[in-house]
Amino acid sequence: MVVSLTLVHWSLLLAQRTLAAEVHQVDIPLLALRFVLQPCRLLAAASMVRRVRSMQRSTVDIAFDVLSGSEEAEVFTENTGSILSSEQQAEITKHLPAWCRYRAWQLVYSPDVHGTSMQTFYRKQSSSSCGANIIVVRDSNGHTFGGFSSEKWRMSARGYYGTPECFVFSSHCAEAEIDSEESPASTTRQPLSFYSAAPQPGTVLLWGDAQTFSLDSALTLTDDFRSGLSAPCASFDSPALMPGGPEFVVRSFECWELGQPYDTPYLA
Repeated sequence: MVVSLTLVHWSLLLAQRTLAAEVHQVDIPLLALRFVLQPCRLLAAASMVRRVRSMQRSTVDIAFDVLSGSEEAEVFTENTGSILSSEQQAEITKHLPAWCRYRAWQLVYSPDVHGTSMQTFYRKQSSSSCGANIIVVRDSNGHTFGGFSSEKWRMSARGYYGTPECFVFSSHCAEAEIDSEESPASTTRQPLSFYSAAPQPGTVLLWGDAQTFSLDSALTLTDDFRSGLSAPCASFDSPALMPGGPEFVVRSFECWELGQPYDTPYLA
């Protein structure tokens, strides 16, 4: 309204200057417009002041001195595991595909929590999530290794193909560390090595039945999570995930499901 009247006022003012000699009648509507515009401008200014004051009342003060000293964001987990350190979780998160990287880690199966049962493991694979999950193993010698599956684990006599997004990882502890009196947790802080899937067409990456499941030959869990196998694998271009193999005895096992997206993603 005010803008329209102002434009009309300017038009009449321009007409007055250009046609002053011929059109003297322009002065009367020009004066009328000035009379109408003045209170409109006052009302518009008052409305603007009210809006500014309302914005000031709703403003939240930010303590920048607190933010500057904040720690780096960590991976969000809904449960606490016993195998991976927070640094290793962050390493794994960096290697996840973008579509599941910013999802909360939820511990869906651990023999220590849910009992030693392959059937329970399959039953815990949620149908409501994206299906992506991470399995982590610590063997009796303190080595930590595992893999990422882009889909949930299930029993399939013929196996299923998986995707090139799958990968396996390992953290080899030096023999001196294994023989030392350090706690097992101290050995899990070793940097992880990652091996991404590069399968040939038609290669079955994932396989599972009532007694066993595996990421090709790179990692196999069997005997209700009491033992397993790891051998060099062409599909992942990986060596055995722990030295002294191919067989190992499982000390701890965890399966982490990548559940609902969370608001604050991990910052690399």
